[in-house]
Amino acid sequence: MLQRGTHSGERIVKTVCSICHCCCGVLAYVKNGEVVKIEGDPDHPNNKGGLCPKGLSGIELLYHPDRLNHPLKRVGKKGEGNWQRISWDEALNTIAHRLEEIKEQDGPEAICITRGGGMYGNIGIIGYFGYLLGTPNVMASSFICFQPHVAAARATIGYSEAIHATEVVFDELLHSKCILLWAANPKEAA
Repeated sequence: MLQRGTHSGERIVKTVCSICHCCCGVLAYVKNGEVVKIEGDPDHPNNKGGLCPKGLSGIELLYHPDRLNHPLKRVGKKGEGNWQRISWDEALNTIAHRLEEIKEQDGPEAICITRGGGMYGNIGIIGYFGYLLGTPNVMASSFICFQPHVAAARATIGYSEAIHATEVVFDELLHSKCILLWAANPKEAA
């Protein structure tokens, strides 16, 4: 924990943004147990103090009134928007029962497992979970929020390297005479 430059009762906690897979360093300003400000950590090797718009929205995501903080179960018909709070045990039992039901009716291949970005999407656990379910359909090498970007790039410009932004592509970009980015920041906003 860092304590420099804080106001009375405020402390700075070094942490990492988990919104995408970049895991940028963050300084979280905490007062009375609540995050009141975030900024990029200049000492972190990934982002050297910078944060993308997604990272800067971290406080809004953390405290948004519509954020789900407990399991909900639909009551009534699909689409009516009626939900009831349930316990974690009931939620996990409901999911386990439904997975078993799908396996029995349609086979384990009817189940596909994927994950979102962020540092909490452990590929090993996801793959092992697929193995235990008996499904080979594990999208462990992708991010559910990232793959639509790749598909759109391939469909519109024929390749997705502008999104992947590998070192080879960066080298090509650095030596390009003209680069057109149309309403996008593909490396940081994907």
